[in-house]
Amino acid sequence: MMNLPNKSLISKLNDSLSGEGRVYISWLLSSFRLNLRSEITLRNETIVTRDYSQKSFLIGKAMKHPPQNPQAVAELIKFTPDILTSMVAGLDDQLLSWRPAQGEWCIKEVVGHLLEMDTKAFGDRIKLILAKDTPAIPGFNVDKIAADRHDDQRPINELLESFRVEREAAVAYLAQLPAEGLSRTGTFPTDRYFRASDFLYEWPYHDQEHIKQISDIIQASVWPNLSETMQKALRP
Repeated sequence: MMNLPNKSLISKLNDSLSGEGRVYISWLLSSFRLNLRSEITLRNETIVTRDYSQKSFLIGKAMKHPPQNPQAVAELIKFTPDILTSMVAGLDDQLLSWRPAQGEWCIKEVVGHLLEMDTKAFGDRIKLILAKDTPAIPGFNVDKIAADRHDDQRPINELLESFRVEREAAVAYLAQLPAEGLSRTGTFPTDRYFRASDFLYEWPYHDQEHIKQISDIIQASVWPNLSETMQKALRP
């Protein structure tokens, strides 16, 4: 098992990052191959950690596969609303609205974030890069968006239905999107160049990161009920 960064380093990184930094944190810390959000909650002993060396191994294997076309990506993200619906079925509103740490999102806010990002982070950016020559890709603050949405106060079924409608539109768009032109690039506010295909392939990656996030919250809710013996057995 790999050695995780010390808790003080993780704390400093968490305190210094906001907005887009949270969206692209997996790139900023790619040398660690870890999900920062899970590690931050680990320092508060609320989340059971994973074996991140296995994640690195799987990413390395995936890199050997040929690129997937937009239609294949559409199939990868098509059923995320169904997965989320199954995951939260039976959870009470207290857990759906619970934040595992200050500044973290509850399950409802995670669903709202996925809903909002279908257009802002993925669809709109792909369309912009395909329509213009090396356009400036707008940034945004995901935490501010989440705070303004007040999803923690909305019924989970309403959020899931809105996400389902948004995702169906996204899948329909990708189903007819040609692969030609996906190598076109745009510039990010930090002077980085991204291809249209970067946002295409990040789409299912982003889905899975937040599915894991919801899974972590559910795990955290049962963690205090485990005996000390079982907690020690589950720790890395």
